[in-house]
Amino acid sequence: MELKRSLIIFGLCLVIIVTLALVSFLGESVALPAGKKYVIDSPYKNVDWDNFEQYKTTLHNHTANSDGAETIADTIEYFYANGYDIVALTNHNYVIPRWSNGGTGSMTTTRETQIFIGAGRSNRPMYPIAYTIEQSQTDHLNSFFANFNNSAGASLAGNISAVASLGGISHINHPGRYTGGSAGGSAGASASNNSTNIQKYVNLFKQYPSCVGMEIINKLDNESQSDRILWDNILMQTMPEKRFVWGFSNDDAHNLNGIGYSFNMMIINKNEMASNGFDGIDALTDNDLKIQSASNPIRKAMVDGAFYAVSRVDRRENINASSPGAGDATTLGLLTQTTPAITRITVDNELGTITITGVNYSIIEWIADGVKIATGNTLNLYSHEAQINSYVRAQLRSATGIAFTQPFGIEIVDEPTTSTTTTSTTTTTSTTTTTILPTTSTTTTTTSPTTTTTTSPTTSTTTTSTTTSTTTTTTSTSTTSTTSQTTSTTTSMTTSEPTTSTSTTSTSATTTILPTTTTRTFTTSSMPGSSSSTSQISIVGDANGGATPNPKTSANDNAGLLIGLIISTFFFIYYVDRGNLFKRI
Repeated sequence: MELKRSLIIFGLCLVIIVTLALVSFLGESVALPAGKKYVIDSPYKNVDWDNFEQYKTTLHNHTANSDGAETIADTIEYFYANGYDIVALTNHNYVIPRWSNGGTGSMTTTRETQIFIGAGRSNRPMYPIAYTIEQSQTDHLNSFFANFNNSAGASLAGNISAVASLGGISHINHPGRYTGGSAGGSAGASASNNSTNIQKYVNLFKQYPSCVGMEIINKLDNESQSDRILWDNILMQTMPEKRFVWGFSNDDAHNLNGIGYSFNMMIINKNEMASNGFDGIDALTDNDLKIQSASNPIRKAMVDGAFYAVSRVDRRENINASSPGAGDATTLGLLTQTTPAITRITVDNELGTITITGVNYSIIEWIADGVKIATGNTLNLYSHEAQINSYVRAQLRSATGIAFTQPFGIEIVDEPTTSTTTTSTTTTTSTTTTTILPTTSTTTTTTSPTTTTTTSPTTSTTTTSTTTSTTTTTTSTSTTSTTSQTTSTTTSMTTSEPTTSTSTTSTSATTTILPTTTTRTFTTSSMPGSSSSTSQISIVGDANGGATPNPKTSANDNAGLLIGLIISTFFFIYYVDRGNLFKRI
């Protein structure tokens, strides 16, 4: 019985060892190749979060000029009274150049001017977008800054092309209506994962850069509930070619009760808005419109992706999912609920991190290739190498709303070479040390009382005399070499120039050849030849509980851990079994 009991204990311990070993090895990150690093291309790289303003924007609305309920004037007044900053009216197959020149129901020029200067609301203007329309003869397309109206028999590609030829931009509306994604559930997901559907939009976005994105939320996320899945599938194919596709959230309102549920927050320089925010509305010809709109900061934000999308409903995330498909009298209570807002996005290319701060959210989730890979304010790319390919995006969720960042481009590049020179002055015994890095072909000797030694950028020579000497440390990207003496006062500088060391009366010499070592250095200062998307670092904490990148687990670390586990387990067996098994063995 004692032998049987001992064997059982021994077997259980072996199972534990094997399990822990598998967990250790399978949990290892797929490391980047030596000498490689991540570069993050942020759509917010030109945003000055301290000085730019956020402009609440609505880009898809209808009036009585097509199938809406209210006039242009009444609709604009409602937006103005409810704190909107940028408004586009996009009637079906009906161009509106400006609010005072939209045909039936237009507002007066006098009232339009008052709105342009912010009369009655603390001088905060509300800005129009010139020449807006929903091209609706085929799959629906919102176009901006182009005096174009499609005709019967038009195609989606043809409409995008026509708008582009006039200097305008566009975005695709509620694609789930055409893919079958509007069905929701597994059927909607299947439609959004369908390769034919995906390729249709991938081809359009690759062919027409003027089509800046697509709706990922429409109305109260009815027809669009699977369009975030489609968006990720598109990004997986376009982002390797650095083709960004922005995600928009729009009310597609047809009456006043349908306003306020889905919107975009444009992040724009307020001085540029004051100077050029109205560019385009005075254009009298297509060429005038093309020239004026080129300087419009609203257009620039839409093209650059300097905005985030917000919705009060997300059916996939179960946020207000019981709401009807469009706003009505029963949904007005949702307008009193808070929604997440982003206050700062910081990218650090040296650390490989993206940090988001905001308000009114309960969780931040990071998504790559359609999969949630992490949570927390900071994403450390080096902690998720096996999951990240060409992009990552984030969403801030609460029980009452959701905010979507635009995708961040991710690229793997060669790490630039950095030389760091450290000089220390010592008083010690006379020694000459020559350090030859593996990549150098130059050696240096010191033979006379006064000798000048010159090295190339890849060779470091250190000479110490009986009186005062100079110690030089040179570090390259892939090789680290250090020689040091005793008591010294040290000053450091960064340089890419060759290092020169001078010595007097050397009496002995030591030559050290260091082995090649590969390291990844994380530092808050920029390496020469590289840059960070922002000079400010606002680190709150990442999915792993901190902002500092986690060291990669190597095979040697796992092997050491396994050996330690085996030794510890045998001691445990001996203690529990009182040596019975070992006596029988």
